[in-house]
Amino acid sequence: MATPELLASRPEHTPPRRSLRGLCLLAPLVAVEVALATPLAGCESLPCDAGALTSALGAAGSGDVVEIGACRIAGAFEVPAGVTVRGMSGTVLASVDARPVLTALGPASVSRLEIDVDHGGVGVVARTGALTLTNLDLVVTRGVGVGVEGVPLTASLVRLRGPITEANAAFAPMAAAETGTFGLVARGLASGQTVTLTDVHVADFAVAGVSVGGGTLTWSGPTIPTDVEGIRGVGIALFGTHASLEGVEVASMRSGVGMPGIGVVASPLEGAATELAATELVVRDGDGYGLFGDGAAIVLDGAELRDLGLMGVRLQGGSLEATDLAALRNGGAGVMAIDTDHVGIERGQLDAQREALFVTSLGSVRVADGLEMVRDPDSADAPPLDLTLIDVSLGDNARAGLLLDANDASVGGLRIENVTASASGSGYGAVTQRTPVPDGWDTGIARMGAAATNDAAFSTPIDVVGIMMPPGLVATPPPF
Repeated sequence: MATPELLASRPEHTPPRRSLRGLCLLAPLVAVEVALATPLAGCESLPCDAGALTSALGAAGSGDVVEIGACRIAGAFEVPAGVTVRGMSGTVLASVDARPVLTALGPASVSRLEIDVDHGGVGVVARTGALTLTNLDLVVTRGVGVGVEGVPLTASLVRLRGPITEANAAFAPMAAAETGTFGLVARGLASGQTVTLTDVHVADFAVAGVSVGGGTLTWSGPTIPTDVEGIRGVGIALFGTHASLEGVEVASMRSGVGMPGIGVVASPLEGAATELAATELVVRDGDGYGLFGDGAAIVLDGAELRDLGLMGVRLQGGSLEATDLAALRNGGAGVMAIDTDHVGIERGQLDAQREALFVTSLGSVRVADGLEMVRDPDSADAPPLDLTLIDVSLGDNARAGLLLDANDASVGGLRIENVTASASGSGYGAVTQRTPVPDGWDTGIARMGAAATNDAAFSTPIDVVGIMMPPGLVATPPPF
């Protein structure tokens, strides 16, 4: 049954024209507990079987509201253009085969119900018009929660839940016919088409929580504490998208065999780069990466990436501008930047990164750096290193607080002010190798603890990691 607190409705705009519910007056949504198979007393006129619902939808026209009783209905239904489908506490629509449970034939709205998907299909599909979802629970055992193609989507107070657990994550299949793969997919979006998410919670899917291709994504999460959690694969996948995240939290990413969990991916699509601006983004806990940028322009304000197995932020190409950045206790690196145009961090803590093993074409490399910025030796046209660090702590990282390696190429820009680099044991504070830095490049760095002694004696090059793509990155979700 749909979660009562989810279905506690906010005031809604009532569409014009008629409501196809006969003369029945609805009981308060959260004040009455009802059996799934029985309509509310006095509401027998509401559809509560597949035939009645199909008939009600077939008779509806633009501006109409089709209301469904508190019961479970299995089937595949088409929503005419301009129609609103509305349930109540106890309304459940369930898949009967691989067809979508609800297919919008034009602009449509769906609210106040639960949708169960267990046959490899999709809960709600839209390919024409705009889709609006409010107060929904989507439970996906096999299939996809929501799929839109080339149309705008607005979703608020929506929860999508898949079947992945800590016990089955390692070997769970990736096919929609066998497991819950994607929570929400929006693809083929044109410039100007927007996916707008507010208080959306996505959990426990096998491939990705939310995947957006093209267009624009705006996501704010002020109410639900954790927006994405327990995903085996990618929490938020952005491909050629202009994305804005505000107050979004990604937590407890899971990993499978050959699939490290990745909190957020920003990657190109058909030559179009992703632009990501995130305010107070949190990615925490899990075996994989926090934020993986591939040729993306990334702007972070107040981001926190902590306790991750394989780096807080990994950049390949593109750029990073960050203020008030916290990258703490991650495996491998707080920030790793490879062949980037520019990295700028003002007010940041890149502290206490742990050692992690990375397997590359050149062999295995153990990495544990606050910030590692390198030029890949196999990149013929990589830009010169360009780095700005202002008011940044590089504290007690297991290998080095700051490591610069230009592979004997030029340095485009280096501005370092009010940086502290502390180390213990054999760790380094801030070192360069194969990098023609000017004299006095590190006058803005205060080395503390073992960093002062170790940095002064540094001579042997440190192994670095070059360009790679994590396995399991899926840009094209299955057809729906």
